[in-house]
Amino acid sequence: MLLPHPHPHTSSGLPYNPPPKSLYDFLLDSPTSPLYKNHHTPAERNVLQEIVNSLDSWTGASSEQVSLKWWGFEKDYTGEDGVLPNTYSSLIRKMASEFERLGGRILLDSECERIQLQIPTGRIRVRVAGKPEEIEAGCCVCTLPLGVLQAKADIFDPPLPPRRLLAISRTGFGLLNKVVVRYPTCWWSSGVRWFVLLPAEAESETDSESEGSHPSADSSITSARSSSPENHWPSPTMSGTSKSNSRPEYSVLFSKGVKVQNYVPITGEPVLVFYLGAEAGEAVEHFSNEYVAELIHEKLLSQVPVEERSVEEPDLPSECLVTRWRSDPYARGSYSFMKTKTSPKFNDHGDLEDHEDSNPLDLIEMSKPLWDGKLGFAGEHCSVDHYACVHGPYMTGLEEAQRIQSNYHSFNPHTEQDQKDISRLTTSFQKLI
Repeated sequence: MLLPHPHPHTSSGLPYNPPPKSLYDFLLDSPTSPLYKNHHTPAERNVLQEIVNSLDSWTGASSEQVSLKWWGFEKDYTGEDGVLPNTYSSLIRKMASEFERLGGRILLDSECERIQLQIPTGRIRVRVAGKPEEIEAGCCVCTLPLGVLQAKADIFDPPLPPRRLLAISRTGFGLLNKVVVRYPTCWWSSGVRWFVLLPAEAESETDSESEGSHPSADSSITSARSSSPENHWPSPTMSGTSKSNSRPEYSVLFSKGVKVQNYVPITGEPVLVFYLGAEAGEAVEHFSNEYVAELIHEKLLSQVPVEERSVEEPDLPSECLVTRWRSDPYARGSYSFMKTKTSPKFNDHGDLEDHEDSNPLDLIEMSKPLWDGKLGFAGEHCSVDHYACVHGPYMTGLEEAQRIQSNYHSFNPHTEQDQKDISRLTTSFQKLI
């Protein structure tokens, strides 16, 4: 058996440096990173590192896990993100009421326990947990989130094919939790839409520059590991007088840059939304809303300088809401991402091969119908160009409805009225938004 040389070299004799695999490898783990091309001071590097680290709240995963190869491959819509003043629930209510007006039926508090193809009849039967009756139809569209599919891929009978199971297992499913805090009044800079809160370590290194301390480029890069875009980078970064906090929960939530959205310019309300992804997003689910509000308040006080406050000693938030998507058994996370090499790959003989990144073909695979087209799939993880986006599930749902409409005779050859109903529903939803 041949063993690899401990220090591989190229044919020219120069040391071989493997290409970067993740965003971290490319941006934060190399002295030649383009991130530092025109930014040489430790203060500039620290700020840039934490802006990259704040991408955790955009991808839902740490930069070490996100594949560099497939970063930005999708052709999503241009323009800035929007905010719905009346929240997403207004859209859901509108679509639900239209669906029911056209004869649809929505079952709430009904957990799907089994999706089974009836071999004799070719129809699909769905078993609902805790209910004696089963739902039967000529076709079915499965919109279970990727996290639920990863945890409960065995609910299908017959089982999903190996290629589908592989795509499901190796696609990353990230976590973004939001902490929404409301204050009695706005005491921070009201005109800034976005800002990034720096971790205490980055603060101290940034402040040390003014005292004559200049850490090397390599040490600055290395510190980012211990410490991840919008259409524009959040600005400015806030780093006021550091207020030490030895509680481990504080360190976990704020070990990296945290992106914050200010709702004062948007709605006029004294509300801040903190975006916590990856490890911080996991951690915040274990704390009470009241405790999170306390930690958030302390962090803000430590980084918003007194001279920039409208109130020198502001009160604690009057309200605090924490999303907990990983703990939700019907979500188990937020949205998908392209993951670096972590999952096994099997050949046609069932033998384990080399590991492989998740890739766009996995999204295509997860969107394909099964069981002769009778079992369809929709969701953000089924959209190559709009995964991890709100409009991804909506668009893939419409695509599946159109596919079923076009093939309904083959699924239900004796129910022409049902085909007219499907056509009416599809047309209505296309006009709805």
